[in-house]
Amino acid sequence: MKKYDELNDKSKVAAVEVALVRLVERIADGRASFPGRTELTAKIKAAGERAEKLRTPWFYGSIVYETCKVELTEIAELDARRAFYREPDDLVLMLG
Repeated sequence: MKKYDELNDKSKVAAVEVALVRLVERIADGRASFPGRTELTAKIKAAGERAEKLRTPWFYGSIVYETCKVELTEIAELDARRAFYREPDDLVLMLG
């Protein structure tokens, strides 16, 4: 297993991108919220209203990303830094 700081630059960029996609998917599915970040919450709500106004709710995630790219990238980078990265021979078991 590797930590974020042990990855090369290309892998670090990829890790943040994966974390960002995961975060946007969680927001779009209603599984992520940001109670302490009222400005971000308001921007996400506005993005949802924009998707509804445009009658394109299937673009909700894209609109959230477009509207909140800076904030979400910061959060995704924090997530990427907390994660562990599996090597080909690592055995990883998930409990629960």
